[in-house]
Amino acid sequence: MKKLRIGILFPDIKKLENWEFRLFYEIVKSDWAEIVILIKDQRKREKGNYINKLLNSKNIINKGLLKCINFIELKLIKQHHFSESKKIEVLEKLNRIEEVFLKPNEKGKYTDYFDASICQKIKDLKLDVLLRHEFRIIKGEILNIPKHGIWSFHHGDNDINRGGPPGFWEIVFNQPVTGVTLQILTEELDGGKVVEKGFYSTKKSFLLNQKYIYEKSVEIILKNLKLLHLNGFINSTPSKPYTKKILNIPTNIFWIFKYCYLCFGTILNRIKIFLIKSCGYKFNVWSIFFKKGKIISSNLINSEFIKPGRDEFWADPFVISVNKKNYVFFENYSYKSKKGKISCGILSDGKIENISDALEFDYHLSYPFIFKMDNAIYMMPETVEAKRLEIYKAIDFPTKWKLYSTEFKGEGIADPTLFIDKKKNIWLFLNKSKDPYNDYNSELYIYKITDLNLTTVISHKLNPVIIDSRRARNAGNIFLEGDKVIRPSQKNINSIYGYGLNLSEITDLSIKSYSEKLIKTFEPDFKKGLVGVHHVTQFDNGFLFDSCYKKNF
Repeated sequence: MKKLRIGILFPDIKKLENWEFRLFYEIVKSDWAEIVILIKDQRKREKGNYINKLLNSKNIINKGLLKCINFIELKLIKQHHFSESKKIEVLEKLNRIEEVFLKPNEKGKYTDYFDASICQKIKDLKLDVLLRHEFRIIKGEILNIPKHGIWSFHHGDNDINRGGPPGFWEIVFNQPVTGVTLQILTEELDGGKVVEKGFYSTKKSFLLNQKYIYEKSVEIILKNLKLLHLNGFINSTPSKPYTKKILNIPTNIFWIFKYCYLCFGTILNRIKIFLIKSCGYKFNVWSIFFKKGKIISSNLINSEFIKPGRDEFWADPFVISVNKKNYVFFENYSYKSKKGKISCGILSDGKIENISDALEFDYHLSYPFIFKMDNAIYMMPETVEAKRLEIYKAIDFPTKWKLYSTEFKGEGIADPTLFIDKKKNIWLFLNKSKDPYNDYNSELYIYKITDLNLTTVISHKLNPVIIDSRRARNAGNIFLEGDKVIRPSQKNINSIYGYGLNLSEITDLSIKSYSEKLIKTFEPDFKKGLVGVHHVTQFDNGFLFDSCYKKNF
């Protein structure tokens, strides 16, 4: 299969951002694409950086405030830098690629057109895709020259926010998630044909939110370039009509003061938490609850609270029935050691009794997905810090386990969940992160496996099958409700981990397709003092779930 021929509307090497280095590195080392041309802007001008434009505001008050914001955020935000060795590797490869310097025709303040001779030069290259990382708003004949168009990011959800700066207005408008739109450019500003969108929990700081969505967007474009190579085509949909105002740099002092007010509130809250912690209180105390019946037809009111041990929180409960007893395995987190272990007990009359430790290592453990297969009992806990997936087999249930198999060496794997469909296909659902922020909340990956030895692991063709922090992360065992297959997932929004719990019906699952339909969402409003609910396990006569108290009781 021929490699994709990719051209890049390329910025000055010195202006490449961390996320761009990551993207170009993955492309140049791939076996499915080659970069054949770097098209550079011949004009000498500053990169269209929103921060520079903000600081060049003519209003003295605005300029002063914006400078203060920029200075403080740069000091507080951790800066991620691409590996120097990998940077040298990608630069060496990029330096061997042909470069073309072009000077487009400027129309108005923001638009670039390319004349016929330039268009013909690009046409002769027979490009599959042209990636836009430079130039201004591009219009004209060049849009139709690459076989599959010019691909560009609008770092925002173009249904609700067009313009910029990326990551700013989502905070000011208190939007729970920040969108990213990968589009094939058309004549309409930020209204191209949509290839795919991603949605990420909005951060509390403009620069952090901006850098975060830049880094997260890398996976969107890599996924779709691979799909284009595999299928020979890419699906896209027209953008929805947009009737709102095109957003721009905040020159109105009201918006700047509102942003400052929101940031000030975040800082005050962190100070408050620090002071309360210093008085011995614990924050974000996860606890387990029990209720009879089926969660899909129930609410969480009147559930029975199972109080965790002193200086601990309990989360991620799973249930397995052995010898007519319901054993509960859960994450037992110690505030003293700042590390989780797997504990287990017997569920009796809404309480967990005879608690003992099942797994404990020098790295954090959680999400003890436990299951039976081939007359044996296995556990597949979350082992992010070990940088691999681990499956354990019970040798003396419930407290003695032996490592059975591993996979995904070098990768952080979160909340691995096994599901066997009606045709006896074994599916592995998991969350992982390839970005420097180690975010495991935004992408869902599915793999088909042949056995628990993990002899054959086949990646789903659409991986990651979901790119949306509101529903990507697993949240318990996939279970049947009549003929429906129900997948619990977390709802992560507004920088709050595990804010809500979703129940979605899996409507299509094959190695080439995946879809699910949201049925129900639970939020932490059923008891006073709760700030999160993020896991459920359904079993025969009831369900266990966890919820988070803002501070200890």
